[in-house]
Formats: sequence, C-alpha cells, structure tokens
Amino acid sequence: MTNAPITDVIFDFCGVLLDWQTRACLEGHFDQDLVDAICADDDPHGFFRYEDRMDAGEDFDAIYPDVVREQGDGIAGVFRYYIGHYGDALPRILPGMVELLADLRANGYGAWGLTNWWAPTRSASTACSSRTRCRRASPSPPSACGSSPPRRRPSARCTTCSTGPAGR
Repeated sequence: MTNAPITDVIFDFCGVLLDWQTRACLEGHFDQDLVDAICADDDPHGFFRYEDRMDAGEDFDAIYPDVVREQGDGIAGVFRYYIGHYGDALPRILPGMVELLADLRANGYGAWGLTNWWAPTRSASTACSSRTRCRRASPSPPSACGSSPPRRRPSARCTTCSTGPAGR
C-alpha cells in the first residue's frame, strides 16, 4: 500500500453536515404526544422502519399501503406529511460545517456528500440529484435550511455546485 496524498473528503449529510430533526418537521402540525412518541427511540409506530425501507430503495408508493394497514390512516397521514415536507426536518447546517467546507475547498481538497436517503427526499432536501451522491458539496445547500421540498423532477446536474453527478 502506498501513502497517496489525501485529495478529497467525503461527508454524510444527516448528523454530519445537516441537523436532522424529525421533530422540527412535525411539531406544530400534530399533537405533541404523538410527535414525542414518533421521535422516541422506542417509537411504537415504526415510523423510522418505513423510512429505512425508503432509504434502502423502496418507493413511497410501495410502502404507504403497509403503513396504512399496520398503523392506520392517522399515522399514515403523518408519515405522508413528513415525507412531503422532508426539508423541514433539516432545520440547519450544523455549526462549523460551512467554514470547514469552505476551508477544504480553499485549500484544494474536494468535498463530497454521500447519503442513503430515498432519492426524492434527498434531492428535495439537499439539492443533489444523483442517485447515490452529489459530485461536490457546497458550503450552503440552498434548500437544506428548512424549506419545503420543491415539487419537481430532479435535474441531471447538482444544483448546489452546478456539476453533474459523480461518475458521469
């Protein structure tokens, strides 16, 4: 193994670059006891189990009937709202990340974002349109600070940095 110089740094989005708070999306829209239950580590509604399935590649339309059947219309409606307003669950870029990304880029390092988010929530929340990763991370993704996801088909280019997806 050779000691190759480090030229690029890869970051995860949730909990590394962006603050991910499901509570921020749901509070004020649903009963507080329900929000507390959904956001608890032992969520009795399986809310994040469904989201994990989407992160693994299943489509919302395939999962939603399971949510309705297993949890009822009420929880299914909360889940639909959450997915439709996913950007609201990302209230801010974590402290220091803007400066870190800017420092890396100013010093010639590539900064990459990588995520396992379900494609529509990922593209809506981070302005990244590739299937698995954004080519270059930007210090300030335009829709990562709590705006609602746009209702449009993702483009073939990353709107954060105006480059195409990695590998193309």
